[in-house]
Amino acid sequence: TFTSIHKIFPENTPPILTEDIQQFTHDSRWVGFIQEASNLELAKFPETKLNLDSLLNEQSDPIVRSIIYIGISRYYKGIGNLLETAKALGYAHTLLNNSNANDARAFLSMEMAILLSVTGNIEYAQTLLEKIKDQTQSETLIRYAEFRYLENQMRLNVNVIPALKSSLLYFQNRNNAEAQANHWKAIGNAYRRQQDYHQAMEAYIKGMEKGYMVSVAHLPERTNYYEFVILLNSSYAGKMSE
Repeated sequence: TFTSIHKIFPENTPPILTEDIQQFTHDSRWVGFIQEASNLELAKFPETKLNLDSLLNEQSDPIVRSIIYIGISRYYKGIGNLLETAKALGYAHTLLNNSNANDARAFLSMEMAILLSVTGNIEYAQTLLEKIKDQTQSETLIRYAEFRYLENQMRLNVNVIPALKSSLLYFQNRNNAEAQANHWKAIGNAYRRQQDYHQAMEAYIKGMEKGYMVSVAHLPERTNYYEFVILLNSSYAGKMSE
């Protein structure tokens, strides 16, 4: 079952080793590239999987192959196939075993944590996310991990709106529209949980605007944004008429 999916991965990862600069650059560039390439999974384009498979066949470096498998896992997650998502992450974990590819390991921990969150393993997901700051020197990956951690805290009914807005500022300063779209969606969800429908709708609309700036492929769950706006409009109208 997915509630025990974390058993695929060992709880203890190899210790961080002194990182060679060449490997750090190599590792970081591939993580950034695959993050961008696999963003097409958000629009569920089958070409994304074909391109990643082709890239996988061309690469022999186990670290690079592991990063590509993480991109493949994102594609499967995007189409709702959690079993194949877990398999791809398992392959990536095996390829990274005993390596010092810290950015790749942090990227893997992030995607594992997201999958665990989706399947209800919030506590274990939080543990993985907390470890990321010790796995990488990449501030962007660390900030993404902090954002995902806040999302899970929200699911545990913790008020994270101020922290989410603070996190948002980092990505605004770097003109990362995709991350901003995700943040506004999370802020909208947080307001919705507080039954503040007006603020929630405003946040969702800002998320849509940011999503369109980077094209449909970078808009997380675009249809859901529309659905939320429609629902919030009707809910807010109902509140106003009470």
